[in-house]
Amino acid sequence: DLEIFCPPGSKDAQILAELAPEGDELVFSKTTGSVFNGTNIDYVLRNMDIRTLIMVGVMTSGCVESAVRDAKDLGYGVIVVEDACASWSEELHRNSLRCMNEVFAKVKTVDQILTILAEENSEATT
Repeated sequence: DLEIFCPPGSKDAQILAELAPEGDELVFSKTTGSVFNGTNIDYVLRNMDIRTLIMVGVMTSGCVESAVRDAKDLGYGVIVVEDACASWSEELHRNSLRCMNEVFAKVKTVDQILTILAEENSEATT
């Protein structure tokens, strides 16, 4: 049996240095599959008037998919970044993306997201 629980304060529960929050970025410590269960993220996002979420993470076939489904049910627009997620196997990853795509989320690559954001930024400055 594989133990995947990481006790708070343990090395395994620490945020990787490469992903550490900067400035005023928020951190939500979740203890459930979906970040929308057991945290106040929905309340915070709504108060920040955020309507579209770009989701990444692990496990695509577990926590990511649970959070995507919950976000969609709560009325958010959702984009899953397929090459910024991972699962136990490539097959599980691909199957989960296939289940989410165009039902619960739009599935895009990092490059596609960067292009979309650059275009939106360009439109906002003209």
